[in-house]
Amino acid sequence: MASSPILLKGDTLLIHDNDDNVVPTRADLLNEGDRITGLGVDASPPVAVAAQGLAFQPHAGRGQLAGAMESVDAGTITVVGHSHLNLGPNYREIPSTSGLRTVYCYCPPWRTSSFSPLKLEEDPVPSSDTRDAFAALASPAKPHGNGRVTLGFAQDNIYLPPAKLQSIYARVRGGGGTGRAQLITTHAQGGPAFGSRPPAMSILGGGCA
Repeated sequence: MASSPILLKGDTLLIHDNDDNVVPTRADLLNEGDRITGLGVDASPPVAVAAQGLAFQPHAGRGQLAGAMESVDAGTITVVGHSHLNLGPNYREIPSTSGLRTVYCYCPPWRTSSFSPLKLEEDPVPSSDTRDAFAALASPAKPHGNGRVTLGFAQDNIYLPPAKLQSIYARVRGGGGTGRAQLITTHAQGGPAFGSRPPAMSILGGGCA
């Protein structure tokens, strides 16, 4: 059976211009099956489903979910999610509604400070909003995903003074049971391609963790 078209309205689309520069553009996107079939502004919805704002739709995670399902098909029984997409509660609900057994590693989110030019900002140390969001996840009214989803933390910015990094890790490791990070992940890498910074294993192996 053919899938229903989906119109996503008022999203920020990253569109490449003729010089291959990425231009953030506010527009509507029409998706039919596995293809994007239309872009526009104030598009009329000749569709069965119209979604206002990609940021608050479960469809935002469909690419990640497809990748996770491939892992499950390959024999992986637990998927670790290093999650940057945390601006809004619906993003954080995706692992619970996916049906997968996952470790959801909450990452302090990057925020868009400018669309033209595109600029992203990251808090070097988790802000109070981030700490509050993590605390809420760590103390759920009921287990996430009926117990299938356990909580972790993602910390990419490990190039901090050791005492500061230890304080962050101690905070997210505190508590008991589901009230703490069961796993901490990082994408931080070193070497010439990353400004000759030391690799993550050297930093964490030096007692910072």
